[in-house]
Amino acid sequence: MASPVTSITANSSGADSSAQTGVASPDSWADSPLARLDPADRSLIVQFVLNSGSLKALAKEQGVSYPTIRNRLNSVIGCLRAIVESRPLDPMAQALAALVERGQISSKTARELLEVSRRSRLAEITQQNGGSDAAVV
Repeated sequence: MASPVTSITANSSGADSSAQTGVASPDSWADSPLARLDPADRSLIVQFVLNSGSLKALAKEQGVSYPTIRNRLNSVIGCLRAIVESRPLDPMAQALAALVERGQISSKTARELLEVSRRSRLAEITQQNGGSDAAVV
């Protein structure tokens, strides 16, 4: 029987899928991007898969609205991307996602605040580089 990591990282022919996805296959579960997520985020992914990828069913199961579960999944996706791309997580994005999840702000407001924050950081970096816009945030 294949290990959980092998069955996740191998395609139906048993070949390594890293060439297809651009993500290196982990040598152990501890090296997996999923293992580096918070337990609550891993649980959400498990429930998402067990609900056949249905956000509507997942929202109903968790007793939250569809937009809330969509935002939560988007947050997990962002964390996974940051882990896979080996870049630090955006603390502002994480804080805003938590506020949206708790219903303290709308997802629209969170997106607008995040955009303002990113523009502000870009302007700060540009100013530090003497006006050159060669810096990438």
